[in-house]
Amino acid sequence: MFTLPPSVPTANIRALRLVECSVQSPILYDLLALFPTVRFLTVGTEILAPPPPTATPAPTLYELTLKRSLRADILTWILANSVGTLRILELMDLPSADMKDVLRPHGPYIHSLRIFRFSHTAASILRSCINLKEFVLSSLPVMGPSLDNLPPSIEHFNLISHALSTPLSPFIPLIVLLPLKTFTCDKGSKSQPGFDAIERLCRTHGVALFADAPNLWPNEDPVSVSSFLRGRSTANFPLMN
Repeated sequence: MFTLPPSVPTANIRALRLVECSVQSPILYDLLALFPTVRFLTVGTEILAPPPPTATPAPTLYELTLKRSLRADILTWILANSVGTLRILELMDLPSADMKDVLRPHGPYIHSLRIFRFSHTAASILRSCINLKEFVLSSLPVMGPSLDNLPPSIEHFNLISHALSTPLSPFIPLIVLLPLKTFTCDKGSKSQPGFDAIERLCRTHGVALFADAPNLWPNEDPVSVSSFLRGRSTANFPLMN
């Protein structure tokens, strides 16, 4: 494992995004050893290299974004020191059953869950997040799980549809069943059947409706928050330094 000499200072890095590397590269472990102050971690590539036996314990994370699914031993190492601190979890790939087991102890502490590809395993992870405040979803698969038994604490639901024909009917009951404060959907949702019902129910139940969001997955500032939406703002600059 690569280490810096004691004479070389390391920056107080709080956010790390690993975009690409060889699947057998130990660079993730090296970077987290060099920057133990990381709290916001994005793994944007497949990792197959196991944690080295001498690897420094992983930092305490507030947010973890996974563009690809990870093996259970790698995810276990990454989250070893984050039980009770992990607040935001983003899964862009289909999670495995092993990942579900690793994530279960973190579920009660997660406040924001973002799932790009919904599945029965993803639904199980969602149900374990019993104190969830924000749920971000791209769409529901035709033959996939339903949105039954959602955590009753969700205050913000964000639907980011990448399909022009995404039906809105499964999401309409959420406005009545959940204590929503905000309902966010992209501009394309306005032309879909069921949007009128969403608009009417939001107005009736006092839910703020944001229907002009771009058709893009959230790209937010790496800052901790007490409420959602988080977004991007120049006001966050002092919090990132």
